[in-house]
Amino acid sequence: MPGRTKLSSTHPPGDLRESLEQAKALFRAWGAQGGRKRAKQLTPEERSAAARKAVQVRWKGVSKAQRAALARKAALARWSKKHA
Repeated sequence: MPGRTKLSSTHPPGDLRESLEQAKALFRAWGAQGGRKRAKQLTPEERSAAARKAVQVRWKGVSKAQRAALARKAALARWSKKHA
């Protein structure tokens, strides 16, 4: 049909792209604020459990060799800061 533009799900029009970027920034700010507020409402035990679960999820796809390499890197970074 003449006069109609094809919309692409991967490349939205310019004005829509700008509004999406603005919305992303806004939602990021709201999300950060909500996380802090929720954390204040949790008991220390609940916060600890949530942190433990987050670490387990984060490290789930990492091999033992990669974990060891990252641990060495972190230890070296801590040591170099202390002795700088």
